[in-house]
This record gives sequence, C-alpha cells and structure tokens, in this order.
Amino acid sequence: MKSFSVIVPTFQEQAYIKRTLLPLIEAKRHASLKGVEMEIILVDSGSDKTEKIARSFTDKVYKLEDRGIARAKNFGALKSRGEVLIFLDADVIVPADFLEKVSKSLESPEVIGASCANFPANPSILERIFFTIYNIAARFCFWLPPTRFKIQARGEFFAVRRGFFFKVNGFNDILPCAEDGELSYRLSKIGKIEFIKDLCILESGRRLKKWGLFRTYKTWFEAWTSLVLCGTTKFSTWKAVR
Repeated sequence: MKSFSVIVPTFQEQAYIKRTLLPLIEAKRHASLKGVEMEIILVDSGSDKTEKIARSFTDKVYKLEDRGIARAKNFGALKSRGEVLIFLDADVIVPADFLEKVSKSLESPEVIGASCANFPANPSILERIFFTIYNIAARFCFWLPPTRFKIQARGEFFAVRRGFFFKVNGFNDILPCAEDGELSYRLSKIGKIEFIKDLCILESGRRLKKWGLFRTYKTWFEAWTSLVLCGTTKFSTWKAVR
C-alpha cells in the first residue's frame, strides 16, 4: 500500500485532539521516509476550538453541521484519496509504525479490512483485566462465519480498502452508534477482515472514567445485542462524553 487516508470525526474534542494528532504527524513523517503517502482528514461537528487546533496540524479540516459519527466518517471518506481508509476516534494514540503493520496485514488480496487491540491509557487493574479479555474475545470473532454476531471492528481503529468501502456504500449513517460493527458485518460477507496481532492503540478511556466499567460495558452490550438481534441499535442518540 502506497497511500493512506486517516479520517478522524470530531465533536467538541479540544481537550484530546492534540494528543491524537501529534502521533499521527510523527507517523506521517515516518511513512514519508519510506515513500508512503498519508493524509490526515478531520471532520468536525462541534462548536469548541477543535477546528482551530486541528488546522495547525493538517489543512484537511472540514465542518459538517449535520451531526452523526457515521455521517462524519462517510463525509471524510468522500474527501479522501488514499488506497486504504483508516477511521480513528479523536481520543486515540497510535504508534509511529502503525501504517507498516496495517500495510502488512493487507498484503493478501483477499484481506479487505483490518482492526486491532485497544487499551485505555493508564488503565486500572480491573480495566486491564477487562480489556485483555475483551481483546481476546474480539480476536476470536475473526474465526466466525459472517453473521451479525461477528463484530470485527470498533470505532477506535478500523482500516478498509477504499474500493470495498464504497462498494458496500460505507457506514450506515442512520445509526447513532455501532456503525463500525455493522459495517464490518457487511464487509465480512465479501472479503476477509484481519486482526493485526502486533498492533495495539491507546484510547483515553474517558467514558470509563466518567461512567465506570459496569455502566460503560452495559451500554456497549445493549448497543451490540440490539444490532445482532434486530439489525439496528436500540439507541436513537449516542451521548458524547468529554
């Protein structure tokens, strides 16, 4: 892979966005030394200083008044030009060599997408245990046949070949959440999604800090089970935690 588009949807992310963009700039520099092109696209739907901060890192910053994370991701994809689209949450930190690992995972033509493990930054012992089990379970899902139960992507990090993303018409922008899992289900019916074993990204864990592990897990579980059983999510909106 010679070109990547990293797409970051944002909503009132002024407290986190710099911590996300700084490692991306380093990764872009690292990639350019190897002749790999990487663009950073930010789609902002908030009213704080996120846009102003982001413009000091990338000139590809777009305003989208019509809120919705799936809409923002689809909008960013339309503005992109990379062979591979990488969707990243606005509070995620990636290692400098993450593009190399994504590229390696997509070497086989049958692989059309990729995801990886994630951990909260500075996790408690309970959070570390939970996410270790969660990542093992997520990896197990990659062995299952294509069903709605087979959730192979989370919003924190998901890479997909450009052509296949548009072939399935991108994210379902009606969904306020679980849009990543729903997309991975549709993609898994036409190709293979790889779990990148040697890549782990860090997230802020802000929902865990404000809601606690039980409430956060309960909310995720309800969104997931309604998607599996009904093909849509029980939530009409998704509460942003900042």
